[in-house]
Amino acid sequence: MSEFEDLKNAISCLNKSVSEFPIGAISIEDFKPIEEKIRTTRESLKRQNAKLLTLKSHLLYVKQVSIVSTLCSISISDATNEEPEGNIKDTVTDLHEATANSHINNAVVKLCLHSYTIQAILEGKESDNDMLRKIYAYMSKLFTLNDNILLLQNEIEDALKVQLQLKIQCRNALFEYKSFLKEQEEICNKKLQEINPELVKNKEKTNKTIRSINLMKKLIVNFIAASNHMLFKKPFLVKMLEEHRELINIETISKISQNNSENEEDKS
Repeated sequence: MSEFEDLKNAISCLNKSVSEFPIGAISIEDFKPIEEKIRTTRESLKRQNAKLLTLKSHLLYVKQVSIVSTLCSISISDATNEEPEGNIKDTVTDLHEATANSHINNAVVKLCLHSYTIQAILEGKESDNDMLRKIYAYMSKLFTLNDNILLLQNEIEDALKVQLQLKIQCRNALFEYKSFLKEQEEICNKKLQEINPELVKNKEKTNKTIRSINLMKKLIVNFIAASNHMLFKKPFLVKMLEEHRELINIETISKISQNNSENEEDKS
């Protein structure tokens, strides 16, 4: 790969970085992708929920100990004279884990009881007709909503498949069209080489110059865009951005030459 191609690839990477630069970024966290931010937030919420559950368990344990201490008639002196068995830190840790497990089991039992109660109401074993009618209405709405969600999910998956197929077809069509244009250009160059070799040489030289100019224009635009704080200090950079944001080609050069010729004729 030539140095020109290396520079061209480097400019493409620079352009991608500038385009994806987060607007209003003030810290390193702002440079993270949205997917990574969501993943980090989800993990943080899991840890916070676990910590909250542990704190609730500890609070429940403290309340239980307070009640037991109030009801029991054990003297403080007898309690302080007893030697603790084992490591106190390990004992407290085991106690916290046991309390947390008890709290989790309690929540699971409550959910099971709720499910059993709903099932009993649906079977007519408990509650009255009014409650049964409400439960049926709620369950019907829930099932309908679930069916709608599944239907929407299937439609989204089908649309994504169609979109993927269209993207593949579009890419293949663009590749074929690009190959066709390249073949036509080679045919034209071959015919032109036979008719006027000097013109072909000048055309290649012109195309090389245009590529170099466009490369410099991309560098100017991306470097200025990456140094946005300089736009306030040096306003002429904004004008440079406007002048170099559009790339040029042979048609553009022909149009500029034509305009210059017309201006010279008007002056004369």
